[in-house]
Amino acid sequence: MFTEAFLKTLAKEGVAPIVTWNDGEPHLAATWNSYIHKGEDEKLLIPVMGMKATQENVEANNRVKMVVGSKEIQGLYGPGAGFLLEGTARIIRDGKNLAMMRDRFPWANCLLEVTVTQLSQTV
Repeated sequence: MFTEAFLKTLAKEGVAPIVTWNDGEPHLAATWNSYIHKGEDEKLLIPVMGMKATQENVEANNRVKMVVGSKEIQGLYGPGAGFLLEGTARIIRDGKNLAMMRDRFPWANCLLEVTVTQLSQTV
């Protein structure tokens, strides 16, 4: 599912908004492309040090949407590529993936693991 264009975009710096929701209105958090690690089986691993509302929402409703983009990659219509991702998420508080990500990001107290179920290039 992860296309070559998506992986090239993920490898360049850009902001990556994350949308979660529960009973109330949607909550928006963000991370940087360079913090996102491509895991196994269409999973993205994102180090977290805060994002309390995101964590609470994921525990109540695991659906998530994200946008990943970079102006450094040629998109569909010109400079800049962007992707809409949809999937499910869970919070990881221990284990090998968290240990691996803490080597890169010692400040991470947990991971947001996103299993991507839909990926579409928007620009």
